[in-house]
Amino acid sequence: MRKFSIIFIFCSVLLLTYITLKSYLLSFTHDESISYQIILCNKGWYGDPNNHLLNSLFMFFASKIFGYSELALRLPNIFSGVLFAISIFLIAQNTSKPLLALLLFLLLLFNPFLTDFFALARGYGIGTAFFTLGMFFSIALFKKENWIYHSYLASGSFILAVLSNYSFLIGYAGVFLSVVAYLASEGKFKNPGKSNYLVKF
Repeated sequence: MRKFSIIFIFCSVLLLTYITLKSYLLSFTHDESISYQIILCNKGWYGDPNNHLLNSLFMFFASKIFGYSELALRLPNIFSGVLFAISIFLIAQNTSKPLLALLLFLLLLFNPFLTDFFALARGYGIGTAFFTLGMFFSIALFKKENWIYHSYLASGSFILAVLSNYSFLIGYAGVFLSVVAYLASEGKFKNPGKSNYLVKF
């Protein structure tokens, strides 16, 4: 496991370097320009689907602290890349086979369809990070580890993902239905007290 931790740190540094360089070198895309208009208080975009709420909020604070450069406005998503790497590492540790854990970690961490989101000033990267964290806490639920505690953490993570981008609501609904099926299979709906777990989730 120590070797796995070393590989995790090394790969995470590589990912962070890649998304930071990409954030610094590339100009804003069309969608990022809309996010920029939103944080400039252009009210015409407030109710638009392109307004990814949590991303807009983080961009606003980043602009006040670090200015309006592309890199500064993309910082929230760069930090989300770190959270994403940590979440994958925690999920991978749930398998007893080190080689399988390493393969899972590398495939998810260096998936180009995901990593590119962390170099953009949009809600996709932030949402992906929080959703992955929510999946880690959800796995803990199925392992029957402190159900109430992890149900709050999982639900909170998924809600933050949805606030980052509403498309994550579909994933949240899928996990919610999985929890319902699990509770039903465990017969928890027969006990009104235990069925309250579902409300917490």
